[in-house]
Amino acid sequence: ARGPMKFGLDNLSTEELAFAFEHTGDSLLLEVWMDKGQFETRKMDIPAKVIDLEKIAIEGSTNKLYTAGKTSSQAVPNKNESTGFPWEIKTRTIDLEAVDVVTGQYAHGFADSLSSGMAMENLQMKLRDLQISQAAVGLKLSSLGFKLSNGFTLDHMEAKLKSDEESTSFKMEL
Repeated sequence: ARGPMKFGLDNLSTEELAFAFEHTGDSLLLEVWMDKGQFETRKMDIPAKVIDLEKIAIEGSTNKLYTAGKTSSQAVPNKNESTGFPWEIKTRTIDLEAVDVVTGQYAHGFADSLSSGMAMENLQMKLRDLQISQAAVGLKLSSLGFKLSNGFTLDHMEAKLKSDEESTSFKMEL
């Protein structure tokens, strides 16, 4: 008998990546262009819901996500679903430089970011010791900056967050 299939990623370095995924039935289009990217994994076990990364580094990337808006009747949560977070996610370093993100409405055969979307330009971020799990959340953000399409600009932000079952602490500097 065959056991469950395991899927994971150990290390990946890429230059000039172009990726697109479209599912017309769900009105979903995702496009990613990346000048340079590096991903290093300590442990990845998708069936066990564990992602432990050493490093994520992205230099120069444009990411577009177009979806159909969900109606309120479609967004009703199932009362039988667990409200807990079943994943264990850790990352030692995340460094993002010159990352753009665009969202918008999807129409079959055409994605329009101008009709009802949001764009974030020139995202710069240095994040250390990210942890997200059922038991704890933590991060050390040493630098964050970006510009939104509505005119808002964040030049620099630093933050530390640590939260577990006993206490929560959060410190932020702009």
